Amino acid sequence: MFDASALATALSGLVGFRPDPAQKVTLPPALLESRSGLYVQDASELLPLEVLQHFAPRQETLPDWLTRLQSDALKRLVPALVNAQQLSGKVLLPDTRVVKNDGNRANTVNKQGRFVGIQFRLPTRRGIAHTIPALTLHFDGALTEPLKLYVYSESQPEPLAEWEVPVGNKAGFVYAFTPPALSLPVGKVWLGYYEADLPLGVRAIEAPVASCGCTDDPYLRVAEYFGAAPRGFYVPAPSLSADRELFDTAAATSDLSSFGLNLYFTSYCDLATALQSKDNQSRLAPLVQQALAVRLLEAVISSPNVTQLTSRPDVQADALYAQQRMQADLYGGKVTGTDIEVKAENSALKKLVLDLTGLDPECGPPKSSLLSMGRLVRW
Repeated sequence: MFDASALATALSGLVGFRPDPAQKVTLPPALLESRSGLYVQDASELLPLEVLQHFAPRQETLPDWLTRLQSDALKRLVPALVNAQQLSGKVLLPDTRVVKNDGNRANTVNKQGRFVGIQFRLPTRRGIAHTIPALTLHFDGALTEPLKLYVYSESQPEPLAEWEVPVGNKAGFVYAFTPPALSLPVGKVWLGYYEADLPLGVRAIEAPVASCGCTDDPYLRVAEYFGAAPRGFYVPAPSLSADRELFDTAAATSDLSSFGLNLYFTSYCDLATALQSKDNQSRLAPLVQQALAVRLLEAVISSPNVTQLTSRPDVQADALYAQQRMQADLYGGKVTGTDIEVKAENSALKKLVLDLTGLDPECGPPKSSLLSMGRLVRW
């Protein structure tokens, strides 16, 4: 599992467009940003802004067109990079629930104006992300208005997230909710709701946040993976913040009750972590430059607007050769009509040496590949 969009975002702005020295063509700062100091136009003489502006489709502005092509190029580059470097985007902890069994409808929690829910501690493992793909709620009455769930971290006073659970549950039945995507930080995290927000007469149906003693106990799996067992908790009303910022964490008291909540955890290799280091960004920049140039040259080749460039009637033929050569160098392949062929193992993506120092071993390349990469470093 890897998020191509997230990885592409990690590379966005690494290479930009050099400003037009004549200032006849202007672009927004997002397209001009170049953290590496490399620019797309330096990859080919066919790509100055004053030429590219002629190829933008009539229904798109030049900035919108360039932004789209930039996104296309990065989303094409990322999977090829992951494959060539044998990076693992695998899921390490698939959707695993904390509470094995639903609560008994006869066991309800009396409201006391507290903040209640489930607390957990996430370990520091570089390159691994943790999310909550789903959760459930169990109440003895129906929600007559949306209920807010809050996610707090010890790292900041403001809530990490506020999720609004829509009306739709049925009294006494487990209600499933899919929260918006949220990457959880390391350290202590609390997820819950304010009892004061529950409708009058509605109470949580509790289930123990503890081992069920059953085969393949999900609770034990989560506890072992995170290195600390999740716990139900409550914070008494006097220790809560009036503006609903982080409460007095010393007042958070462990409890066996789930307070009607059940969480599902997923942990996976987050490759964007490795790509965002300063050293790796520097190594990736020339490849990103090539990938952007390849995509722009493709657009030039297929454009119907070439007649506007009467001073350069052979621009598309030149663009075709340049595009095929760059693509072969970057990804591997043969340049049509020539004897030039770059084998995949000799492509720039394959020869790239990333610094994976400190990345969790679960997410790095196989050990055999590390030896090979070591030889490349010495060469």
